[in-house]
Amino acid sequence: MNNQRLKILLLGGTGAMGIHLSKILNNQGEDVYVTTRRERKGVGITYIQGNAHETAFLSDILRKYHFDVLIDFMIYNTSEFADRVDLLLSSVGQYIFLSSSRVYADSETPITENSPRLLDVYKDEEYLKTDEYALSKARQEDILHRSGKIIGQLFARILHIVKFVCN
Repeated sequence: MNNQRLKILLLGGTGAMGIHLSKILNNQGEDVYVTTRRERKGVGITYIQGNAHETAFLSDILRKYHFDVLIDFMIYNTSEFADRVDLLLSSVGQYIFLSSSRVYADSETPITENSPRLLDVYKDEEYLKTDEYALSKARQEDILHRSGKIIGQLFARILHIVKFVCN
């Protein structure tokens, strides 16, 4: 059994889910780093101040710290994500992308990983031209699938998120 601590970066990790996950990971003995736009202090958690939407900042911290895992809570538009996906996937051991159950179309039955996505079944051409949250997350999932680096896809109904784990 490997007792080595993981070095984990949370992008956008100061939001509603990230603040709790950072504490849980820290309590489990992992080395936790969180990007933040304002100065923060925390016991056992390293806060890296800067804007994670800025590619230069992101490149610098990925090169400097050599993270094992990156958990991405960020909200990107599709073109911003497409521009950085190679950097994200090539700079860490595992990349975890958080999507949303909002990518799925309305359904009378419980949603599963195989449920139709809004992007794939919706017919309103004007809406489909937008980069609204549900559509951008679905398009970002597609970008990850096309990368060829997906090693697992998990659907968590309780958290209402889809997570992609990439190598």
